[in-house]
Amino acid sequence: MKFEDLQCIWDSQNEETVFAFDQATLNREVQSKHAKLRRKLLIRDSIEITAGFLCVAVFTTAGIYRATQSLLSGIPLFLAATLILFVCLCFFRGRKEQKLIETQFDDSLIGEIDKVIAQLNYQAKFLKSVLWWYLLPCGAAAMLANFSLYNKNGSIKDHLEYFVLLVVLYSFIYWLNQRAVTKKILPKKQSLESLRSKLTDPNNYQ
Repeated sequence: MKFEDLQCIWDSQNEETVFAFDQATLNREVQSKHAKLRRKLLIRDSIEITAGFLCVAVFTTAGIYRATQSLLSGIPLFLAATLILFVCLCFFRGRKEQKLIETQFDDSLIGEIDKVIAQLNYQAKFLKSVLWWYLLPCGAAAMLANFSLYNKNGSIKDHLEYFVLLVVLYSFIYWLNQRAVTKKILPKKQSLESLRSKLTDPNNYQ
């Protein structure tokens, strides 16, 4: 899971004076940046879903081939395909929930800012829970596939080494995602909340 697309989207607002502006111009700018964010998230999700379905197809095909030789040897691959399918469905659900978020706010300047704040909140929640819906299913699928494909040729030591490698790799991925939340998403959200507060403070217009 990569969220570099959230890193620089709102940086240009950090040093701006927010009260000497044309609200219509600022609204268009916020809408433009929001649209770019949506496109980048769509690309990310599309890549993940496409890769997931390719893995499902590969595991299912390999499972059918294995099952023709021995039904038991095909079961781990079918389970692996099911786990990856679960991950794909989580991405689909995420896309649907993000669209529902969009409908909760109007197209005014404040509404557009609220949309992005809500989206950032959702993405932070999405990443914080990445362990159970993404890393664990993918890791389990990788172990099942490894066991099914190499159970005859691989020793217990080989399987343990592969397991340790997965733990190290996925721990690093988990750390990257949590770092993205604290270092990128939350600061952008706080910046937008500050901007919104200033825009809605009546004292700034006196």
